[in-house]
Amino acid sequence: MYNIKLIVYPLVALLIGFAGVHAHANSTEALFEEEVITGVVLDDSNDDPIEGVKVKLERAEQSAETNADGEFKIENLEPGLYTLVVEAEGYETWAKEIDLTAQEAEVEIRLQPSE
Repeated sequence: MYNIKLIVYPLVALLIGFAGVHAHANSTEALFEEEVITGVVLDDSNDDPIEGVKVKLERAEQSAETNADGEFKIENLEPGLYTLVVEAEGYETWAKEIDLTAQEAEVEIRLQPSE
């Protein structure tokens, strides 16, 4: 007959190990979900929101597109410095360095019409 301790104890230890790894993975995901950049893109000449503009982060190689209200959101970012770049047809290119340190950054972007 098998010694039950030789079978049960290693299985319990293995299950506890998996639970610990899973808990660590979830806490890491939760940390990165807190870092967000949100904002709005407006035409500086008339304050109208600009829809369909690509807003990109150079370091993270992530981007978002503005909605009908000119709003955008880029999520799941690590804390740090990012360069936010906005290019839209008919407007001058806009760029700004954003310091994202474990909090949400909110940006109002006013694009100048190109001449």
